Amino acid sequence: RKVSTIVFILSCFFALAQQSPFDIEGNEGHWVDSVNSLVTDFRYAQSAEEQLEIRDEVLGLLEAINTSSADSISKSMASYRAYRIWDKRADFEIYTGILKDVKRWAPKDSVKLRFFSNYQIGNTFIFKESFDSASYYLHEAFKIDIEHELGPYEGAVQDRAALILYKLEDYEHSLQMSNASLRTAKGRLRAAVYNQLGNTYNMAQNYREAATAYDSASALYEANGVRNWMPRFNSLTAYLELGDSEKFLEAYNAIKDEQAIQYYDTYYQTIEVAKAEFSLTYWQDSALYNTEGLEDIILPRTVENERIIRQILQSQIAYTEGEWQTNRDAYYLLKRWYDLVRPDSSVYAMKQMLSIDSAYRLKLAAEISTEEDINENLLATGELKRLIAAIGREELLQSVDNSDRTAQGINQLIYTISLATLFLIILLYALRRSWESYKERQALITELKTLQKREEELLDSMVPDQSITADKQVPKAVLKRYDNVIVLAANFNDFNALSSQLDPDEFIATLEDGFSRLKDVCDEYGLQKIRTEECCFIAAGGLNEKFASPRMTLNAANAMQKAVKKWKAEHGELETTLSVGIDMGSVDSGVLESSGGVYGVWGEVFKRAKDIVAECPPEKVALSKASVDAESTGTTWPKSTLKSTSSGDIEIFKA
Repeated sequence: RKVSTIVFILSCFFALAQQSPFDIEGNEGHWVDSVNSLVTDFRYAQSAEEQLEIRDEVLGLLEAINTSSADSISKSMASYRAYRIWDKRADFEIYTGILKDVKRWAPKDSVKLRFFSNYQIGNTFIFKESFDSASYYLHEAFKIDIEHELGPYEGAVQDRAALILYKLEDYEHSLQMSNASLRTAKGRLRAAVYNQLGNTYNMAQNYREAATAYDSASALYEANGVRNWMPRFNSLTAYLELGDSEKFLEAYNAIKDEQAIQYYDTYYQTIEVAKAEFSLTYWQDSALYNTEGLEDIILPRTVENERIIRQILQSQIAYTEGEWQTNRDAYYLLKRWYDLVRPDSSVYAMKQMLSIDSAYRLKLAAEISTEEDINENLLATGELKRLIAAIGREELLQSVDNSDRTAQGINQLIYTISLATLFLIILLYALRRSWESYKERQALITELKTLQKREEELLDSMVPDQSITADKQVPKAVLKRYDNVIVLAANFNDFNALSSQLDPDEFIATLEDGFSRLKDVCDEYGLQKIRTEECCFIAAGGLNEKFASPRMTLNAANAMQKAVKKWKAEHGELETTLSVGIDMGSVDSGVLESSGGVYGVWGEVFKRAKDIVAECPPEKVALSKASVDAESTGTTWPKSTLKSTSSGDIEIFKA
């Protein structure tokens, strides 16, 4: 390879030293400096409106630069600095247009700018699932890669090719591309390749190799000073499938204190399913586990815990509805529960599994007979073929280059060409077979759409309405801190004790009805439901445009007590009571970047509210002293009792 970085460095120097000024608010600055300044302002913008204004200003500035007499490297560098303030999914046209300007204006000898433009555009098309367009740009980038030493970008194209094959479900050749990337990838890219390798092994059901790859990714991220919990989180599934409780616990302990993951619903559901599976295995044979250190994951067998596990399984069945394999697995766990607790009911779970299998076979048969749904990725495969062929040839050429050249001659060259041709034929045959079988697995596309719909429903339930609306009108990243948010935790005391009086389905339906009554009160008082945790209902005020105050939240809590009394009467005077804890504090709301764009809400105030409700007597309401003191002067409060707790002083009010 030729090393060609000197020209790029000199070009960047000239970009900073160019003399065409641009005036911003009366201050004279250089073109690239002006773009850099606006990009920095965007990062620290305090509102979505401010971000939109900055984006408009950057677009105007780029238009002025591109029509000016400034040198081409300045124009290319300005676009290179600017593209990142747009989102590759939501702002696809603008995002790729600016990246194309990077290549359009880059001098022919600006190797890294031309490579980066092609690579990033190709990567963007992958997320649009336009794999042939992605392959075209990645192939252009790979041509540059072959001729030049690219440092941290070495192996990047092979990694993206692996991702395309992964998305096309050709896991065998995806693994080959990932291994090709690992031969040259370094630093953070190498960690990302191992994480993708783990994902592919997981889908191929090779869970041991998946776990090893995830552990390698975690170690590499840590070695490069990057804090990324995603490989650890991904490994939970692999270790759960392997039944490796020790490794599962190690990964769980490594990420359980990460605040950003606490309200990530997929994480919560994974932990709950692990709790159910490990507990059922322990109940079958207690000699399998030493439960020391696993108290949070393995529950001892009691009547109450049997009901808790039943509730977890019911939640998993609802969570995976419409997803063939995971929904079937949930019913299989339910069958294991029935085998242990109610053997005479096991046939119900078996019937559900057979029904799911039957529906899945019918769906496959219908998809096989339908020819209309063949998409671009199956028809337009020419560019993908060329990309894979180019990578295959380069792998062979590198192998030749690293061997003893003196001992090779014309015969070795012919042998290399023959191998390249054979490798290409094998790849094309494998791809053709993959595309032909793709129609039989169209159900997976439907499953992905179902998952996307579930994520949107999760977004609707967790993110403030104003943020959701703004996101649909002008897609953007939501990153915001809310101060003085009021968090309410309402707990049904001794509710699990009712499990001995009710059958599992009636128990769950009754609990859900109780939660529904509490949500109705929240809607009336402008509070928002955040989530439920077993028998605890959590809501918040101050995350939307509706007014909320500690005194008003006390009124809402009293209304909840009345609603629960009515609910108990309707269900034959249930033997349970309601305690309510209220606190005030800061809440972070935003996109979990390492999770693929999932929204979350988190903060210490949620834990404090649950601690307060634990100290609250039945049928009463407890507020932190700090939240009472935060109410406006002159507000009248009912008579209360002051109590000191480990979390601070609380005021206890009669309902």
